Amino acid sequence: MVRGDYLREVLETGICPKCRQTKKDIDEQYSYGVYAGVMCTECAINGFNDACGHRPEGQGSPSELDEPYYEEEY
Repeated sequence: MVRGDYLREVLETGICPKCRQTKKDIDEQYSYGVYAGVMCTECAINGFNDACGHRPEGQGSPSELDEPYYEEEY
């Protein structure tokens, strides 16, 4: 399944795959510039240190991470 197809399928159901609640703000989320998954805004804020950019300070930078950051090559 292509990522866009998965997003479309989740949006049709209206159920966040993380919290399993019906939500209207489900979208692809990114944390520190890396794809974090499909979830509602609340899950993105509560599940990631940089809140996937939903806080006023915005999304984190890979240089702020406590661990090495490696981009995967496809």
